[in-house]
Amino acid sequence: MMRRRLDVTLHPDHIEYMFYDCDLDFIGFLKGWVDLVGHVWHFDKIETQQVNGTFIARFYADRGVINVMLGLVDVARYPIKVVEGTKTRYFHSEADTQVTTYRQLIETLPHETLLEITVSFATAGIFSIGKWISESLSAQTIPSGTWTFYLWCYRTGGAGNIFARVYKRVGTEEILLAESTKGAVPTAYAEVTVTASFPETSFAEGNKIVVELFFEVTTGAGGKKGYFACDTSARNSRVATTEVVPPPPPLLPLVEVGFIEGVSAVQPPLL
Repeated sequence: MMRRRLDVTLHPDHIEYMFYDCDLDFIGFLKGWVDLVGHVWHFDKIETQQVNGTFIARFYADRGVINVMLGLVDVARYPIKVVEGTKTRYFHSEADTQVTTYRQLIETLPHETLLEITVSFATAGIFSIGKWISESLSAQTIPSGTWTFYLWCYRTGGAGNIFARVYKRVGTEEILLAESTKGAVPTAYAEVTVTASFPETSFAEGNKIVVELFFEVTTGAGGKKGYFACDTSARNSRVATTEVVPPPPPLLPLVEVGFIEGVSAVQPPLL
């Protein structure tokens, strides 16, 4: 039987299996394996790609599920490649469990629960869209660098911008760390990109990150409105930070969940 080659790569937010030298029958088998894995565990997202005889499967999930999937790989035959990276945080619709007037700013991919915030403008000026907050952080130093915001928004009439401020929250105190550039708000929904120069900052255990978004109205304020959207894959407002992704968790032993043609339902088919 022909030995097929497999590369396993751990990315900051997903694990990728790349199978080489696959015929059509084996690709069909792999598609069935992906579907079965998707029923066994909860994933934020699964992507597959086929390029000639190469089949790629990407599984996006939290670190606990990724940990288990790593434990299914025979690392003696298929060493795991690690791609270091930084965290991307998504603006979510859910209220924070501790600071309930803020919404969640977390790594989890959008929950497909559209949040649309409408801000009315009676005069020119700066108007808060809302605040989003991270989970409690572990003690760490976040490196300096560029934070890039991808914000879905639009306006009705007038002219204006959207921008962000980043704070460090200690208890109930919020310390301003950075303010982003300003991006023009379009007249139909589109993704606007702005950037902030984030300073190297130490966070104690339990400190949090807070991001506040703003509309800046420059002209034509009377009776006009601004709209901001997030928490769907189509309108996935987010910020790419300089937070370092922690090292991969230790490997777990092989977990047998079920069988399909003699292959574990969750173990990659290494034929």
